[in-house]
Amino acid sequence: MNEIVLLNHNDSDAIGCLTSIYEALPDIKITMFETNYQNIYEVADEMKRYIEQHQIKVLFVTDVSFSDTKPLLLELSTYCPKFLWIDHHHYPDGFFDDLTFKYVYDHKKSASLLTYEYFKLNERQDERAVKLGKLIRLINAYDIWLKDTPEFQHGFNLNNYSMQYGVEQFATMLYNSGYKLPDNYLSWVQNYNTRFQEHYQKLQNKQLVFRANHISVVFSDEFIPEIVFEEHKHSMVVMVANSYGLLRFRLNQDNFPDELKHKIKDQITPVGHLNAFTIKINKGFDNIMKEIQVYTTLISKEFNDYGIE
Repeated sequence: MNEIVLLNHNDSDAIGCLTSIYEALPDIKITMFETNYQNIYEVADEMKRYIEQHQIKVLFVTDVSFSDTKPLLLELSTYCPKFLWIDHHHYPDGFFDDLTFKYVYDHKKSASLLTYEYFKLNERQDERAVKLGKLIRLINAYDIWLKDTPEFQHGFNLNNYSMQYGVEQFATMLYNSGYKLPDNYLSWVQNYNTRFQEHYQKLQNKQLVFRANHISVVFSDEFIPEIVFEEHKHSMVVMVANSYGLLRFRLNQDNFPDELKHKIKDQITPVGHLNAFTIKINKGFDNIMKEIQVYTTLISKEFNDYGIE
């Protein structure tokens, strides 16, 4: 085995998955294909052609959800003699019952932590593995939104910083540096957070932040995680709409029963985390407002039926 193909997501959790694989398999070439879900079928086709052309024997898939594309997952599992899927997203009951290939799943951990542990890097005591483990725990705290832990804000900052590079470039930077963060990291984070506060104030001044019935609706093309974090101080559900047709939902993990979260989320989309998911909506102000009205009405009704006033 001299090459592995990896299908990966495009966030900081995916970076943790890739760095863990780099560290565990340093002598093996890793060829990564990245998906943002909107392009998953195109990426799968491209990846299949590559596997056939280069006669690849091993395919890993990390941090990619197949809640509503299970046939694609089953197809991917046939591309190579050896297949491994590592994931942590929310799935409907019975999803795993007929899977015959190897997989690692735990919705209470990030995919990066699952990958790190799968390769037993947590059992190593050398400096590289220990330093990587510290970064993985930061990513884990942010990715599964452990906002009351000391690692959360650091994971938040790391996610923001890494996105200027992309998954493969930043993972390679971390690996080559022995998991040392770049020299400009702290100054960049400070500047970024200052820009967010200015942006957030402008949104409020322009009345692009609405709060009612335990729901926040915000219109913004940037600083989405920061907006969600701030709005959770006021609301149980935060919806952030942007101008290019995405509507992001984040359900507050505090005092919000999982039973109710499932009921709300399952009516909106099967894809994503239980507490965080995104849907594509039609562009245009009127279309966006209509969609938001539909979902705010749905959520408000579920709150009322559950006795939340």
